[in-house]
Amino acid sequence: GSNPIDPPTETIRIRLILTILETSGQYFEKGSLKKKCDLFLLFFQKYLLGKIQPLPIDVEYSVQDTLESIRPNIQMYSNISGVEEAIAEISPSLKGAFGEASP
Repeated sequence: GSNPIDPPTETIRIRLILTILETSGQYFEKGSLKKKCDLFLLFFQKYLLGKIQPLPIDVEYSVQDTLESIRPNIQMYSNISGVEEAIAEISPSLKGAFGEASP
């Protein structure tokens, strides 16, 4: 369904996230911060794929440029089921990734 706060055609949140990644992504290159950033990037891709496709070309290029600059070997997913599978593969370790005790 459509969210009135974040309509599927609105790209301002994408642009804001890209700005944050451009300015701070370099600080998430090692250790647990890298793992947390990689996890965030998976969920960000899921969010992107939930938007009306294709994204405006300037946004699409910005996404590609930003993600490739902070993670040159990032796997880009072309459909939501692919990214959901990747998230499901790591979901058992999610609690541990955020410092919470694993069950």
